[in-house]
Amino acid sequence: MTTVLFSVCLVASLALDGAVVFSPERARRRLKFVLVTVLALAWVFLGVAMAQIVSRTVGTLAISPSGVRRPDLVHSAGHEALMVLASLGGGVGVGAAASLLSGFVLDLPIGDNPVKIEEIPRVGPPQITDVTLHVQEAGPPSDFLVPNPSGP
Repeated sequence: MTTVLFSVCLVASLALDGAVVFSPERARRRLKFVLVTVLALAWVFLGVAMAQIVSRTVGTLAISPSGVRRPDLVHSAGHEALMVLASLGGGVGVGAAASLLSGFVLDLPIGDNPVKIEEIPRVGPPQITDVTLHVQEAGPPSDFLVPNPSGP
């Protein structure tokens, strides 16, 4: 049941994220508050689901007095853990996290690069400024020593 609630919170957070982006300015503050609340609930439900899976798995992984394991229960618990991880988005979640942590990246050719900066104020027409970005070739790499544990 908690995995279902977790998944519902994730879908609701995606919908609210889109609503925050496309909503008028006066409605954004309320939507942001609801979005943060839904994301907090998603983390709570994830924690509860993981705790339930662990509590069920601990008992099933123990060896019974007769020394027989129950692999069907281990398989079931593993399946539930994979379902929780799959609901996180798998590779998509990792890619989103990596892009958030990468910072601002701009790839320009070496030399002078004319660009236009467009500023869109809240009121009035957009303002365009012509700028030339001069990109120089990077210097030689740093001469630092990397310890080699397998070498002399």
